[in-house]
Amino acid sequence: MWLTPDQNIIQSGDAYTGTDGTRYPANFPKDQIVELTQVTMVEKPTITRHQSASYTVVDGTQVWAVTDWTTEQIEQDRLMSVPQSVAMWQAREVLIDAGLLAPINAMFASIPDPVTREKAQAKFEYSGTVKRDDPLILMAASALGLTDLQIDNLFIAAYAL
Repeated sequence: MWLTPDQNIIQSGDAYTGTDGTRYPANFPKDQIVELTQVTMVEKPTITRHQSASYTVVDGTQVWAVTDWTTEQIEQDRLMSVPQSVAMWQAREVLIDAGLLAPINAMFASIPDPVTREKAQAKFEYSGTVKRDDPLILMAASALGLTDLQIDNLFIAAYAL
């Protein structure tokens, strides 16, 4: 591995030997060879899902730094992992497993307007998919006292089926 003057590491696949006996990468301009520094590579550290790693070069040796993600980065990652839609059969299966199917049916039965009730039930019974931001989901979450995090987790569980 080689370090360019602007601190980029390049790999030496095909290399050639300079006049001083040092091997240089074949794709690097010969007029800059005198400014290259050989770098001792260090294995990248193991990181968790919510960490990042970056390196600098100090005295010809690669030095890694591991940084923990901020709370905002972790929340953004969680939101990115929430599917925006799942098949209705997946949603129903998760609701059954969570003991929420009966309360959902009771919620439908409690809708006072018969047209609104029938539309909501038809959507629940006959839709092929359900979207995370569907007003029916928001209504059910409110009626059952479920948090956004709980709804997200139901969608994640449904998607995993």
